[in-house]
Amino acid sequence: MEGLAIDLLRLVIFIPFVIVVCVCIYKFANKDSKIKTEYDERQKALKGRSYMYGFYTLVIWECFLTVLNAGGYELTSMPMYAIHSLGIFIGIIVVCIHGIWTEAYWGLNNNKRRYIAVFTILFVINALPLVTVATYGSNLTVEDFPYVNLYATVMILVLGVTALIKKAVNKKEEEE
Repeated sequence: MEGLAIDLLRLVIFIPFVIVVCVCIYKFANKDSKIKTEYDERQKALKGRSYMYGFYTLVIWECFLTVLNAGGYELTSMPMYAIHSLGIFIGIIVVCIHGIWTEAYWGLNNNKRRYIAVFTILFVINALPLVTVATYGSNLTVEDFPYVNLYATVMILVLGVTALIKKAVNKKEEEE
């Protein structure tokens, strides 16, 4: 019982801290220091389509897991939170890739350089546990593996590559 109380206390302290940090990051990353990103009408419509694709990706993932479970199959020996988290990250990747490709990802008041700096910091923060595991984690169990850090690192890497490819395509189209 005492362990649960301590965990709840940590959670109660951690959540407001994360919210404050996120607000500060948005204020830093937007040109006008606003928390909310502004989009034009075209971007809003395209973002709605991106969210729809991401949502349906997550629904398909969960249906896939349900069918496997009903059939008595286990996808892997990974913990269930890791399997469901993977679906969430895949859905987020779909939303972001569609947004980048349709040029609805960056808002009108976003400072791209600052956002790239934030993403780079997040990439490093999430890659550190993976480097630690690769270096010292030979006795690590499946339950102890930092799956969410792995997913976040891969997601940021995929989004960065997608943004670079889109930038190259746009540059090539401008030259023609």
